[in-house]
Amino acid sequence: DVDDSRFDNCLINGAQGGANLATYIDCILLAVTGFRGMAKRCAIYSPLAVSVGVSDFDHCTSIHGVITVTVGAPSRLSFKKFSGGMILTLQTGGAAFVRGISGYLEVDEMTGGTLDIYADAAEIQINADCAGGTINIYGNARVTDNSGATVVNDYSEETQLDAIESAADPRVMGKLQMAVASWDGRLGDGAGSDVLLTATGQAVVIKGVIVVMAATPDLTDDPWSGISVEDDYATTP
Repeated sequence: DVDDSRFDNCLINGAQGGANLATYIDCILLAVTGFRGMAKRCAIYSPLAVSVGVSDFDHCTSIHGVITVTVGAPSRLSFKKFSGGMILTLQTGGAAFVRGISGYLEVDEMTGGTLDIYADAAEIQINADCAGGTINIYGNARVTDNSGATVVNDYSEETQLDAIESAADPRVMGKLQMAVASWDGRLGDGAGSDVLLTATGQAVVIKGVIVVMAATPDLTDDPWSGISVEDDYATTP
């Protein structure tokens, strides 16, 4: 029974006794089962199994490669700033959070519950034997989704950028530039008008407008009264 105990700089091995939480600081967790409580700055050696209660891991790392964590249905399982490699397996319910992972994360045999992943820089793989539950992914990650019936909401930066690049009609970001000194006749449009941008069939997002005034502008004939944006050359703004 280790209820309400604290361990510092220890090697922890085996099943955690008792029914309440324990705290582990700067420890090595070696094949621990029934984990409940908090681990801070600990090195984890595979395998690790958590209980149905609350388990929090803060700035922990994996040692000797990828570790396997049996999730089950915890009230809350949280990994904050985890580095290394980890396989989360057999989640049947509850709520799991991976906040700020750097390294490799694999999700295996998930059948229920929710898993929220916030990646700093990670490779994430979701296996085909994941048949239930919901996974939400955010941040900087390369995601390989081979899941079955698991709902995967991939909001990672890599996936969003890939979607933009592969879109049939991507939007173009840019800036418009206009020199007042070369206003008349630069593009053959006559005084008082100037084509700033001609579209090429793509939708265009105008990010900003830069107006460069001449050192001694002469606007007595055609004073500048404003800027208009047109969707094509013939359309009245």
